[in-house]
Formats: sequence, structure tokens, C-alpha cells
Amino acid sequence: MDALPVPIVLGSRSAQRLALLRQLIPEDRITVCPPRSSDEQEFDGLRTWEEIETRLQDIAREKCTDVVEQCQGRGENCLVLTADTTIVANGKDHAIVLGQPPEPDWRETAKFWFENYLLGKTHRAATAVCLSELSGKRIERVAVSEVTFSSNAGHLLEWYLDTEEPRGKAGGYGIQGAGSVFVTELKGSLSNVIGLPLKEIWEMFEELQVNWR
Repeated sequence: MDALPVPIVLGSRSAQRLALLRQLIPEDRITVCPPRSSDEQEFDGLRTWEEIETRLQDIAREKCTDVVEQCQGRGENCLVLTADTTIVANGKDHAIVLGQPPEPDWRETAKFWFENYLLGKTHRAATAVCLSELSGKRIERVAVSEVTFSSNAGHLLEWYLDTEEPRGKAGGYGIQGAGSVFVTELKGSLSNVIGLPLKEIWEMFEELQVNWR
């Protein structure tokens, strides 16, 4: 690895991930290059946490492979960073993945999730991260946070849905925004829930001997 850190290519369309990464790295060292396709593996049929964690890491890895190929084609020298975040709730006898509420029925879906899986309960927010050199050396992590929602905030649900913040958000809420009014406890990383676990990413940089200090 060069003494001066090479640029970081963020393989994501998420403005939140870009804003978080800028907290660690100078803005002029970051380039955004999303995967060529937005299609990715689903979580259908997965019922255990172990299966979900494996699939989440597979998705982040596939994104990374796509972006690495794009960078190699342009002859760039860089590191590629990709991530995928999901919310995992507890069903009666199995884990339930709460992705982004699908259009056009996002409101009904988010309301159902809140009433059945979120309010008064604890769920997991998991982000799989993949950091790769173009040579093929790759580091992977899965960060997990536990978020507890109030059982006494149901009267705020219609107001929250009216904000339309649940649209496009894993789990149907944004903890960095108005969705924070439901949260009574957070165990683990806040940045992980938003979409990019900064502590784990910093440790991955150190493992590849990238020093941004």
C-alpha cells in the first residue's frame, strides 16, 4: 500500500453513506461509483439470523465485485467500499427481514411493520461492509446494532407516515431523522443503523495499513 492513501471509491447510491464516509476521509479522496445494476439477492425464505447475515454479506460482496471491475476497466488505483443494510425483527418463531417498504404501498407496509414488529420491541440493524483492493485482497465485516422502540409512541405513527420519511428506508424508518422519536434505547453503533458502521470501517482501513490521520 502506498504511503499516501489511495482514493476510496464508494460503491453506493446512498447520500447518507457518503455523508458518513466524509466524516472519516477528506472529501477530495472519495469518488462515488454505484454498482451497474440495482438488482440484488432477496431475503425470501430465510428464517434464521445466520442465513440472513450470510445473504447480507453476499449482497455487499457482489456490489464490491461489480465496482472493482468498473475501476479495473478504467485503470484506477483505489480502494472500493460497499455496504448493505437491513433491519431484522423477531417473528413468532423466526427472524423477519424488513427491507425498504415497497412502492406504491409503502405506507401500509410501514404501518404494519411498526404495529407488529417495531413498537415496544427490540430489533437488529445489520450492515455488511466490503473493502477491497483492486488486486483482489478483500476484508469483510458485519456490524450489528440493537434498537428498541417505545411502546407508548403509537399515537405518533400517522404523523410519522405523513412525513414520508419511511420511503426508501430499511425497516421503514430513519433513525437520523424524525424516526428517532420512537427510539428508547440503542446498543451498538448509530452510524451502523444509518448505513455505514464507522468504527468497523476504520478498523478495516487499519488492517489494510491505510492511515488517514
